[in-house]
Amino acid sequence: MLLMVKVTANSRHPKIVGLVGNVLHIKVSAPPIDGRANAEVCDAVAKLLGLSVNQIEIKAGHSAKLKTLSILGVDESKVFAILKQHLDTRSPEHLNI
Repeated sequence: MLLMVKVTANSRHPKIVGLVGNVLHIKVSAPPIDGRANAEVCDAVAKLLGLSVNQIEIKAGHSAKLKTLSILGVDESKVFAILKQHLDTRSPEHLNI
């Protein structure tokens, strides 16, 4: 499945910001240099979904704020159910990545 992610790099407080429509908003602490922010995004999404980082790949937007992630081994409805459950039952501490 494909997931759109809007990324803010160089954040002091890395966290999952929310889900706007079908776009996941996330802040990462890594700078957008040498793929470090992209790696942190993949790690965070994998951790959030309970997947291996090998199941997450950036398909488009390597140097853009809006990225398209390919998520292997899980269907779209399950991904959005996990995201919505995580965001609905969260406290500020749960959003940290």
